[in-house]
Amino acid sequence: MSTPRILIIAVTAITAVSAVLADLVIPDPAAQHAFNPAWPPQAKFHDAQYMVMAVLLGLTGLALALRRSRNPLLYAATVYVSGHRREGGRCRLGVRTRLDA
Repeated sequence: MSTPRILIIAVTAITAVSAVLADLVIPDPAAQHAFNPAWPPQAKFHDAQYMVMAVLLGLTGLALALRRSRNPLLYAATVYVSGHRREGGRCRLGVRTRLDA
């Protein structure tokens, strides 16, 4: 396995677990984030949403990095969808879709 692929796998694995560790498992940061009584419910919802997004993004990256076949269209679609969701309905490249109307 090549060094760039190993680095991509390491980064995606860290992405998949770091948000959950920081916001739920490790006591000090968890007390400041998910379990903070001063946070309103909406802030806790967005924290949970971020954790789920990080896990799904990390798992998607792992699945793509560990695949045997190389389908460039699949990679392009994954990049587009991750940018589309992250930017609140707009692709980072500024391309409008039917969902933006």
